[in-house]
Amino acid sequence: MEFWMIIPIAVFGFIYIVEKLNKIEKKTDARLKRMEDRLQLITKEMGIIDREPEINKELRQLMEEGKTVTAVKRVREAFGFSLLEAKQYVDKL
Repeated sequence: MEFWMIIPIAVFGFIYIVEKLNKIEKKTDARLKRMEDRLQLITKEMGIIDREPEINKELRQLMEEGKTVTAVKRVREAFGFSLLEAKQYVDKL
C-alpha cells in the first residue's frame, strides 16, 4: 500500500525537476544571446572585422557544384555542428 503512494510522489518530483531544468536552460540561452549581441556590438564599435572562416570558399564551391550534402558534411567536420546547425550554416552562405 505504501509503495503505491511513493510512485505518484516520485513522478511529480521527476516532473518538477525536469521543469526546473527547462527553465534554467531557457534562462541560460537568453543570457548567452544577450552576451553574443553585446560582443557583436563591441566588436563593431571597435572596428574589429570578423574574418570569414577559410572553409567558406570550399563550401561555396561545393554549393555551386550542387553538392549540398557534402558541404553540410564538411561543416559538421570542421565546426562540430549538429546536422540542423550545419544545414543552416550552409544555407546562409
